[in-house]
Amino acid sequence: RELAAEVFEHLPLEDQEKLLHAFGSEQVAQILNDIAPDDRTALLEELPAAVTQKLLALLNPEQRKIATELLGYPKNSIGRRMTPRYVAIQQNWTVAEVLAELRRQEHKRDTINQLYVTDSRGRLVDYVRLRNLVVVPPQTSVLELLENRQIFLRAADDQETAVAAFKKYDVTMLPVVDSGDVLVGIVTVDDVLDVA
Repeated sequence: RELAAEVFEHLPLEDQEKLLHAFGSEQVAQILNDIAPDDRTALLEELPAAVTQKLLALLNPEQRKIATELLGYPKNSIGRRMTPRYVAIQQNWTVAEVLAELRRQEHKRDTINQLYVTDSRGRLVDYVRLRNLVVVPPQTSVLELLENRQIFLRAADDQETAVAAFKKYDVTMLPVVDSGDVLVGIVTVDDVLDVA
C-alpha cells in the first residue's frame, strides 16, 4: 500500500487520472489517503469539480480537512504547493522537550532536519537545525540554538515567489505562514522544482 502511494505520486497527472478511473473506490481511497497532501492537491485541482468532490468524500476526516484547506488557497499559490507535514516546536522548550516531541511525531521524520520554532500563538519565530540540537546538553534552551534567519513564504503568494526564494537562499525547504505570520506548512525543493 505504501509503495503504491509512493509510485502514484511520481506518475504524470494524466496517468494518475486514468488509474483513479480504473480502480475501485476502496483502492482510490487508500491511495488518496496515503499520498502526500501537496501531491494530492496537485491532482485534485486538475480534475473537474464534480470528480474532486467525489474523491474528497473518499478521504478520512483528517485528510479531508487537510485537502479542503489546501484547495482553499488561490490556484498557483504557494498554499497549494505546501504540505502540513512539518514539526513545530515552542521557543520556551528545552532540547529534552524537543526530542520527546520528535519521538511523538515520528511520522513526520522526512521533514525534521529543520524544526520550526513558534511562539505560543503559533507565529513563526525562527528555526533550529536538528544536527545542532542533538549535540548540546538536554537542558539547553531552544532560544540558544536559533539560526536568526527570517526566511519564509506567504501562503497566498504566487508559486513563482517560491522559485525565486529557493534560488536566492539555496535551501531544501522553507516555512509558509499566513497573513498573521502563523506557521501553516512548508514547501520543499521538489515541489518548487515542479513549478520551475
